[in-house]
Amino acid sequence: MTIQLLYDDAFAPLTSQMGFLAADMAQVIDTYRAWQADLAAGCIPGPRGVPRPSRLSFLPRRFLRQKSIAGPLSHALSQVLPLTVPFILRRLFVPTAGPWVAYFDSFVSGTDAFPPISYLAQRIGCRGLRVTAISDEREARRIRGRRDAATILEIYEPHQTDWLNIGRSIAMVKHERWTFELGGTEQPFEEPENYAKTLIKDRFTLEMLDRYLRALGIGAFDESFYMPQGAEAVLIEEPTWWRRVKTFSLEAALTRHDDEPAKKPPPGLATRRGRFGDG
Repeated sequence: MTIQLLYDDAFAPLTSQMGFLAADMAQVIDTYRAWQADLAAGCIPGPRGVPRPSRLSFLPRRFLRQKSIAGPLSHALSQVLPLTVPFILRRLFVPTAGPWVAYFDSFVSGTDAFPPISYLAQRIGCRGLRVTAISDEREARRIRGRRDAATILEIYEPHQTDWLNIGRSIAMVKHERWTFELGGTEQPFEEPENYAKTLIKDRFTLEMLDRYLRALGIGAFDESFYMPQGAEAVLIEEPTWWRRVKTFSLEAALTRHDDEPAKKPPPGLATRRGRFGDG
């Protein structure tokens, strides 16, 4: 069985990665805004040994604009456009039919779920997920804007683990060659017998990812899972002000590295070696 991605990938790269938080929608929004206010006020120190950006760089976060958006999900996703770099200007929080809130943003390479979801999981005290789904078959059919295939599931815990707050990471990525990596504690819903298959690309497929997510109560690739009747999404936007921001349509975002493929970033792996390069 071949999985059809959300909207058959019509919103790629925006929906190629997505985040989820097992929390109440209102709690997620309130906690996110409180976090941004703390950043703007200089109340949160940066990582040890990493110079903290000037408070001026966080100033726009004191003036966030928030609006509610009615369904369907396709309409809500369209409000995230255009995609942006180097700053993420728009962040979309979407209610679902389950106990999860979905997250998308305007980063040019697609939603960058790791920073907000991993942090908010700890601040709220809930589980969070980062999901990446880029189909090798679909990318092979693209004439332009072809990307490296990736199937990634990352689970964030509400507490510190041996590696940040990542409780489990499973990653299958095609970057020049197929790579499969595991980290953290195996979950009850996993199918570990597949991890030893001869063909590396068969060790963690999109179909497996879909089954894992459904075991967690998430229909990530099913439009009907999002925005149940009467529920609204919330879009939070930063002002641009003096900052130089490049904007891209979905097509332009996909094809921006076609002429200079060496500049194309690989999909983010979930393991320590993949994300930080430290083995």
